[in-house]
Amino acid sequence: MKHFVVVATLSLVFSAMVAGSAPTEPDTVGQASLFIPTGSPQQCGSTVTDSDLAVLISPDVFESGARCGDSVTVAFESHSVVLEVAGECVCIASSIEMTQAAYTALGAPVLRPVTVNWAFD
Repeated sequence: MKHFVVVATLSLVFSAMVAGSAPTEPDTVGQASLFIPTGSPQQCGSTVTDSDLAVLISPDVFESGARCGDSVTVAFESHSVVLEVAGECVCIASSIEMTQAAYTALGAPVLRPVTVNWAFD
């Protein structure tokens, strides 16, 4: 009986660890296109430059600014980068716009949209 209790307890602990684990893969597949900062503050209040690791998201997920400053992990091929939400883009829910620095960090070709995986952290 003592062995059963130990095994049952370990089983519960392991199950809780697995259930509470963060996902290892971003969960949205969408198109990323280049965001060219204009020097004006974005919806989240910050002025973004080409060298910032920033992302714009669609109004569908921007939640009227509730996502300002949130971290988004974006993956392209074998690279990933964490970007900060700076505002919203004019795009569909699964698409994003990234700065040139984000494209460079991902090793993605800057002059065209690319398919990426992304998720809020």
